[in-house]
Amino acid sequence: MKLDAIPGRVNQTWFQAAREGAWEVACYQHCGTSHYRMRGMLTALSPEAYAAWLREASLKAEQGYDPDDTAAHWGWVWRTP
Repeated sequence: MKLDAIPGRVNQTWFQAAREGAWEVACYQHCGTSHYRMRGMLTALSPEAYAAWLREASLKAEQGYDPDDTAAHWGWVWRTP
């Protein structure tokens, strides 16, 4: 699948993983001198493993949030669909 990133816009996509696992993903289109560094990991989890990951990630996010660090509050307000 291919999805273009547009500054200031939140993109969404959906797919059904055929099996659990982890796969390396990369930028699809040459976009500059650091193109080769645009890599990531796609991890497909079971519903139970995802729920556990989400709980832990939520706790880490709460611990890492500093309401007094106004320099970190840039960008747009995130909304869930």
